[in-house]
Amino acid sequence: MIRYKDLIGANVVEEKNGEKIGEISDVIFTDDFEKFIGFLIEDGKFLKQKKKIFIDDILSFGKDVIIIDSEKVLSIKKNNVNEGITGEDIKFIDKEILTENGECLGYIKDLLFNYEKEKLIGYIITEGIIEDITKGRSFVPNLSNIKINKENLIVGNEVKYLISKNKEHYKKLLELIER
Repeated sequence: MIRYKDLIGANVVEEKNGEKIGEISDVIFTDDFEKFIGFLIEDGKFLKQKKKIFIDDILSFGKDVIIIDSEKVLSIKKNNVNEGITGEDIKFIDKEILTENGECLGYIKDLLFNYEKEKLIGYIITEGIIEDITKGRSFVPNLSNIKINKENLIVGNEVKYLISKNKEHYKKLLELIER
């Protein structure tokens, strides 16, 4: 598992000669946000150019470096708006999470991914600095009934129950990824 904030800034390197292609600037999701399909990268040049690399182009995935297939380096696609949605488009971080009844559950502080399954697992949330210190951050799993709009992430009413029922399990999950 890897956090969104850990991905941003990771180096993308071409396999054949080890040349740095750029750094990850964002993640590309499917339209339903169930999976991620690639990354938006910026080259290190003065006039930064954004390009997309897709999961199929990746040979090795690490926390700090991603190695891509040297044969596919030439096929890196420049911003093709029709292929996926980026976190930049949605602006997940600090988005308010509401239940269908309008109750605030907190605010998104990070996203959690399973790279092997190419899935967005869920959202690490805060209920405020005092709550973070006294109780720790919480977690909202990425379920199929989540709706995302410009201002909010809206979850089913049962998610509040799911969070409270599994709070200790989620705390252990968050502790594991902190290491």
